[in-house]
Amino acid sequence: ANGVDIVFDTPYGIVIDKQNNIYVSDIGRNHIRKITPSGQNTVYVSGFAPGLMTFDNAGNMYVNIVAAYAGMNKVNTAGSYTKISGPFWPMAKAVVDANGNLFYVDSSSSSNNAVGWIPAGAGNENYFTGSSDPGFQDGVGLAARFNSISGGLALYGPGKLIAGDKYNYALREIDIASRKVSTLLKLAPGFADGAFSQAKIGSMDDMAGD
Repeated sequence: ANGVDIVFDTPYGIVIDKQNNIYVSDIGRNHIRKITPSGQNTVYVSGFAPGLMTFDNAGNMYVNIVAAYAGMNKVNTAGSYTKISGPFWPMAKAVVDANGNLFYVDSSSSSNNAVGWIPAGAGNENYFTGSSDPGFQDGVGLAARFNSISGGLALYGPGKLIAGDKYNYALREIDIASRKVSTLLKLAPGFADGAFSQAKIGSMDDMAGD
């Protein structure tokens, strides 16, 4: 206990807050464990199968629920949770920008091929960019095409998102203000080191920004 013997069943996701506390979601135990920098560990929240997690600037946690059509929970700083209206089956990592807008990818409504969002203070969910139809196309808003954003989302500098476009083997940049999608990097499937024009990757399942 408390940093010496931490026993996990099925750890799934990990995230670190601004105070350097580590949170590990354990779907086998239906809880999220919090580990402080000094090694103290406690159950932060329990009662559902937690998947990938993200924080907003206020310290609220947004957690995908690992079950078909189970949606997403919001966990406040006291460790209590409520269901978020909008996401049906989010599997990739979501993000919340500095303005409090929640961006996520939904396996149910868009087959992982679009970014949905819940604007700050709003209760409704809308497509932000992309379509349920797969493809590879830069463009603005609903004109853009992705092929499974199961590589997740990450904040990238001021006012931008990065989408991990798994089956296009690409990193796609989304300008939040204009909803314009462009391609930062497109690789080929396989395994090879080298310049971007030569490098290959086998899969793209998650990412992070510094």
